[in-house]
Amino acid sequence: MRKYILTILLIAVIIFSVFAIYQYLKEPQSSPQSNSSSNNISSNIISTNGTNDNYGLFVYSSSLNNITLNIISTNGNSSSNYGIHLSTDSSLSNIILNDISTSGQSFNYGIYLLSNSSSNIINSNNISTSGPEGYNFGIYLSLSSSDNISSNNIYTNGATYDVGMLLVSSSSNNIISNNISTSGTLSDNSGVFISSSSSNNISL
Repeated sequence: MRKYILTILLIAVIIFSVFAIYQYLKEPQSSPQSNSSSNNISSNIISTNGTNDNYGLFVYSSSLNNITLNIISTNGNSSSNYGIHLSTDSSLSNIILNDISTSGQSFNYGIYLLSNSSSNIINSNNISTSGPEGYNFGIYLSLSSSDNISSNNIYTNGATYDVGMLLVSSSSNNIISNNISTSGTLSDNSGVFISSSSSNNISL
């Protein structure tokens, strides 16, 4: 009789555990930690390697950060490699005096600002992006405004659509005194490319 009761209890525990795991898996998992601010990220040596979607530094919904004097190298065997990526309302940060290099097959980004990442200062960085298939970008702004980008050295190299600085739906940015060099084995390589953007001040 005791053995029978223990068997029933064991089965109940197993059923409960399976149900708990099922409930956990079906619920949406929490998003990355957000609303952090005033971080100091300085004097680091950062290296990432993988296949694709590799990030040297990913800042998500975080403002008033000081990102300075870092050496960042991001490499991948495929595509989508990022040196510094500010995403979703990451504003009022300083990105200064960093050495950034990214490489992969294609879609390599030195500094990428996305979705209302505005009013940032990007100054005196050395940026190099390269990939044999092209689509290498030094600084990429998308849906960002009122950023001050100055005195950066930018070099991009690949096949096609290699762009030193790309602005997409981004307005009222100040882009001053940057040194930009782009090269590619095919066509459509640009120093600065502007799409659906307005009221930017560009003086190279």
